[in-house]
This record gives sequence, C-alpha cells and structure tokens, in this order.
Amino acid sequence: MPNFDAIRLFATVAIVLLHTAANGVNRLPQGSPDWWLANVLDTACRAGVPLFLMLSGALLLNRSHQSATQFYHNRLHKLALPLLLWSLFYLLWSALKAQIKQQPYGFETAAEQLLAGAPYFHLWFIYMLAGVYLLLPLLRQFWQQLTPAQQTQFCWLTLILQQSLHGLYFLLALPEPPWPLWAIGYLPYLLLGAWLTRPQQAAAARSPLLVGVMLLLLIGASALLYYWQREAGLSEPFYYSYHRMSLPVLLCALLLWQLLRPLPPLRSRLLQAIRRHSLGIYCAHPLFLDLTEFGRQQLAQAGIQVTLPYAGQLLLQVSLVFGASLGLCLCYQYAQRSWQQRQR
Repeated sequence: MPNFDAIRLFATVAIVLLHTAANGVNRLPQGSPDWWLANVLDTACRAGVPLFLMLSGALLLNRSHQSATQFYHNRLHKLALPLLLWSLFYLLWSALKAQIKQQPYGFETAAEQLLAGAPYFHLWFIYMLAGVYLLLPLLRQFWQQLTPAQQTQFCWLTLILQQSLHGLYFLLALPEPPWPLWAIGYLPYLLLGAWLTRPQQAAAARSPLLVGVMLLLLIGASALLYYWQREAGLSEPFYYSYHRMSLPVLLCALLLWQLLRPLPPLRSRLLQAIRRHSLGIYCAHPLFLDLTEFGRQQLAQAGIQVTLPYAGQLLLQVSLVFGASLGLCLCYQYAQRSWQQRQR
C-alpha cells in the first residue's frame, strides 16, 4: 500500500514553499546565487498540484462502495463552504490591499476575478477541483468497467493527448479556457494516480537512488529551461517549465511518487494534523505569505538590514507561513467542535 500520507504531506509543504520561493524568483536579481536557489526550489515544488490530483485518483477512482449521490453529498460538504468563504475572504483581502497601496479595486474587478475562477492567485485550484469532483463519479464508473490492459492504454492515451494539446497551447500562445473547462485537462493526473495504485504497479520495485538521481537531473534541467525562457524575453503565462501540465512537471510528479510511496507510515500527531488540514493550509497560506512579505518590506523601508542569508530567510518565512496556516486550521477545528458541543 503506497504511503499516501507522505505524498500528501510533501505536496502540502511543496505548495507553501513554491509560493514563497516564487517571490524570490520575481524580486531577486536574475542569475544571482539566491535567485538560482529560489528558482530550483520553485521548480522542485511544481509537482505539488499533480501529486494532489494523483492522490485523488488513487483514493477515489478504485473505490466502488460509494454511490454518486453519496459522493456528491460528501464533497459538497467538504468543498462548497470553503470555496465560498475563502473566495469572499480573498476578495475583501484584495480590496484591503488595493486600498493600502492606493490602487483601484472595485466591484467590477472583484466580479471579473470571481467569474474567472481566481478570486486570488491560488484559488484556481479549488475551482478546478470542483469541476474534477463533478466529473469523477462518471469517470470512476467508466474506469472500473475497463480491463487492466484497457486501463493502461486509456491512462497513457489521455496523458499523451494532454501533453500534445498543452504543447500546442504554448506553441500557438492560445488563450486560457474558462474555468469550468479546467478540470478536463487535469483528469489524466487522476487516471495516472489510479493506475499507479493497481497491485501490479504498486508492487514494482525501483531503485530509490536511481529515481533520486533522475529527479535531481530533471529539476536542474527544468530550472535551466526557465532561466532560458526568461532570458528570451518570454512573459507569464508562457513559462513552459513552470506550468502544472508541462512534461517536466509530470515527470517530476512521477519520480516523487516513486520516492515517497514506499516510505514507512507516519505516526507523528503533528504530521497527521497536517494531513487532515491540507486543504485548509492550502487556502490559508497566501494570507500569511502576504503578511510576512509586508513585514519584510517594512523592515527594508525602515532601513533595518537583515543579516540572515536568503536561504535562512526563506526557511524562516516558510516556517512562519506554514505554522500560522496550520494554527488557523486547528483553531477553526476547535471552535467548530466547541460549537457542536454547545448545540447538543
């Protein structure tokens, strides 16, 4: 049985580290040692989103005991309220930030962001995930009717189609589709997770050393590709090596899955808490990332020199952001339990 907890833990930490390192990639002098550190870490963490989706496929596509009605009811309870509350919160947070920076931000801007499925930069994933869950019972029914050989063929056919269409998207500089269609492009990751969890695949032994070396080489090559793209004058969103559906990110996710799945079970209560609150940490961490970035800027404006090297600053910021996000989730859980006890 693969260690799903270890994969989820890595993906959760990777997302926080990615967004923290991305700030360094954007503000540090390009080509400096600190910039390269931020670039390599950013590149290494891009597999976080595919790993989350592969986990969903591994855990949900191979199950058959739950009806579509039960699935929708459970997912609606877990996803709908966080989606609504965090969307509203980050729209208000964006308005507050705009007011502090004396930038225009009105109802039209907020409505555009909401209709685009991105009330804040990270919430696109939750909107995409809502579409994935909408399609998942149909995909599960189809997947379970296939023979093992057909599952293999269908999985890799969809991945090849995904990569081909994604390559055309970058080659032709096509506009991004509307958010209700985002889920379609990410469904192959669910199929890949389900395929990797089949007994014949899960039991396959692979050298951790070889996988680790391949992973490091891939991360290095992807970081170099990003550097060359910036040197060529390309702009967002056309950084192929950073995109969640690019071939380097797909391969990185595959290698990380192979490294993490044979790890022993996690027994720590802290790690178990992180596993339970991974979605909450994902939703909350940009708030604390903004606050720590604001603190850094205020120190710089006050002329206070931070002697800690960038690697230390990055580690400190990630620890603060991650710890505060987890703490907020635990406080919410405690308040929810207290409220439920009072109602009894």
